[in-house]
Amino acid sequence: MAHVMRAWTSWGVRAAGVGLALLSVGYLAEAHTADAWGVKASATAVNARKAPCEGAAGTRSGSRRRAQRRRRVAEKRHFRRAVSRWGYRRAAARRRAAARRRRQARRKRSSRCRDSRRSVAPTKGYVAPTKGYLRGVNSYTFGYASSDPAYRGEPASSYFFLASRGVKLVRLPFYWGMLQPTLGGALDSRYLTALRQEVNRIKAAGMSVVLDLHNSCRWPMHDSKAVCGDGITRSQAADVWRRLSDAFKYEQAVSAYDLMNEPYEMPAATWEAFSQAMVDAVRTNGDTKTLWIEGSAWSAVEAFAQRHPRAWIRDPADSIVYSAHQYFEYSGRYERGFDYGSYSADMSTVLARLESFTKWLAANDVKGSIGEVGWPSARRTSTWKEWNAKGEEWYSAADKAGLSVAYFSATSAYNEKNAAYDATLNAFSPFPGISAAESQASVIEAHPSR
Repeated sequence: MAHVMRAWTSWGVRAAGVGLALLSVGYLAEAHTADAWGVKASATAVNARKAPCEGAAGTRSGSRRRAQRRRRVAEKRHFRRAVSRWGYRRAAARRRAAARRRRQARRKRSSRCRDSRRSVAPTKGYVAPTKGYLRGVNSYTFGYASSDPAYRGEPASSYFFLASRGVKLVRLPFYWGMLQPTLGGALDSRYLTALRQEVNRIKAAGMSVVLDLHNSCRWPMHDSKAVCGDGITRSQAADVWRRLSDAFKYEQAVSAYDLMNEPYEMPAATWEAFSQAMVDAVRTNGDTKTLWIEGSAWSAVEAFAQRHPRAWIRDPADSIVYSAHQYFEYSGRYERGFDYGSYSADMSTVLARLESFTKWLAANDVKGSIGEVGWPSARRTSTWKEWNAKGEEWYSAADKAGLSVAYFSATSAYNEKNAAYDATLNAFSPFPGISAAESQASVIEAHPSR
């Protein structure tokens, strides 16, 4: 307006009128130019939403880009001639804002394209796990039989049978030494292929998988002398999970990694440092899968409060589940036989031990699961009804706490004392396939996934 007033006093009404006309033209040019760029930016955003992998940067022809540049140069030249300096600054700010919107739209489109290229369509029949909790079993056949390359894994029929019984989750144990014959070295291609095949069989039946490195922070097997902190370095423990992540981070049927089964006979601080190193290896590999973290001292439910005063994992993805194990007899070995009356002292503390874990979870504001639980079947004892009654109480408490649970176990390879699902006659060669439900199944199936 100061410009208009000076024009009025200097040149009179006509000159001022000309100035106002030019200013109006400037505003129109500003609005037209900014609107044109704004429309282009918004159109780009709309196209990006409609077709995230179409029209990505670099796909337009060179001649089209040159024509656009020439138009923009001409618009800028006309713009500068037609408007006042104040109007030019406003329009320039709008132009910069429009450019920012275009850049943001391109970045968003490029990100969606990368995600779409990386995504792997799930096999027909697979159902992704829901929020809440999952209930399932440990399929121990692959781990048990993995020393013989010819007899690895359950047949596909086993997993379809388990799915028909309402099982949604399969915790799949495997062994470090079979997977990685040399610490820090390449993974064994045959074993990795067999592990993938087992995952695919579970996936085809519509269940999700928790991969369980079943080694107690030892190598090559779970009872070996090389232990984390004494024969195994943190970088070696991290290395195996970085390589496993490379193999499975885009496999949608794998819902979680159980980083190490039942660490024992090591300081709690040592295990905390090793487990953090494994978490870091997975996350720096761009893998955001849920990670199950077990505790030291065999990951017993009562050991978390005793040995780990606080939740210790730092996870940028915030997707950690602390996983404990509980057998109704403390050791899980049932060394006094399978009669329920022989374990009255243990039975009186079953629910209190579980409660100590759920209180620890609540105090630390973290999520939890039970990776193993089990009790003898009717095949082993005439007192199976008493065992089942305690199992019913235990599962009801797990429901109340919202815990995912994987019962141990299901197998057609050998006569596992706690097996809830097996074969009419278990055999090692060939595996007959899981086709029978034992007495514990009635309890498990009464507490399905939610």
